[in-house]
Amino acid sequence: MREYLRDRRKKIGLKQSDVAASMGISANYYNYIENGKRQAKMTYGIMEKLAAALDMPVDDIISAERGTTANEQV
Repeated sequence: MREYLRDRRKKIGLKQSDVAASMGISANYYNYIENGKRQAKMTYGIMEKLAAALDMPVDDIISAERGTTANEQV
């Protein structure tokens, strides 16, 4: 699970469907991204859309993804 996405989304008061609409994807697909079931190795394009939708720097997403990947390999 990508808790950093869920936490950021909730902090700014958005639903998964809000983020999905902003990104131009389905709510189901966003749910899969947030829960780590899709985009296991997130593309830069998705990171850019997430950053815009969640009003956060792409660098924060990259750092969080590096941490997620490192944690999953342990």
